[in-house]
Order: sequence, then structure tokens, then C-alpha cells
Amino acid sequence: MTDFKTHFDAIRDAIHDDATTQAWCAAEYGSTHKVYVGIDERDPPAEGDCPLVHVFPMGQINGMDLEQKDRSFGVVCVLHDDAASVQARGNIVEKKSIGNLLTFTKYVVAAIDGVDIDDWEIGVADVEFDTIESFPFILSSVEVRLTRPYYQGESDYFE
Repeated sequence: MTDFKTHFDAIRDAIHDDATTQAWCAAEYGSTHKVYVGIDERDPPAEGDCPLVHVFPMGQINGMDLEQKDRSFGVVCVLHDDAASVQARGNIVEKKSIGNLLTFTKYVVAAIDGVDIDDWEIGVADVEFDTIESFPFILSSVEVRLTRPYYQGESDYFE
């Protein structure tokens, strides 16, 4: 039986150690990604800290009247990219950073999906993108949900 912190650390480490994400970040941005656990909004990471991934616990649902345990984690992928727009084809004007954010998020999610956490199932839900509000910082927010059914005779309902 594993606790919330063990799951959290496994996800954090998988994101940090993923060779595909490291290689892609080095090729596109000249450095591997940083992984933050908690961010101080009064002193947030700067553009030189990107690409980065912020990992944080969101919550858990446990109880005797439920059929399964549920744990959730937040993962935010952040890039800083103020490169000029390029004309992709015809009258399509595209910022390369949008495609980079989609790729970065895909690699981070794949790293999470590869984590083996006992008999818990990993599901990823609610991926949202913000490419305008914080520009030139662009980001994606991913909710990672772990679930496991309760087993007959199990007594740690509130673990």
C-alpha cells in the first residue's frame, strides 16, 4: 500500500527524469526542463527558468461509502517564447511556441503515463492551454488522477 506522498514523488521524478522531455527541451530551448514543487507567487520563476513543470497535490477522495480511492495532482507546463510569428502557409500566421507547448505537454503526459504505481490506475483529464493571458509565458494545465478500487476487508478508508 502506497501513500499520497509516494505517488506524488513518483510522478515528480518521472517528469524530471524523462529522457525524451530532456532531449526535446535541450534541442528547442538550450536547457533541460526544471521541475518545481510549489511556486511562490511573490517571487515566481523567470524566463530563464523555462521550460519548467510545476507539480502540486490537488486533493484526494476517500471514504467507507465509496467504491474507489481517488487522488489528484496538478501539473503545469510552462514555456517562455516571444519569438516572432511566422507565415506557415498561405495566409496562416503561426507562432512556433504554440506547437512547442503542445509537444512539451505531450512528452510530460507520456512520462506520467509510464509511472508504475502498484495497483493504482493513472488517468489524465482536463488538459487546458493558456497561450494568451500570460504571454510571452505560455502554459498548459493538466490534472492527473489516480484511482484504485477498495478491496474487501480493507480498513484504511481514510488513508
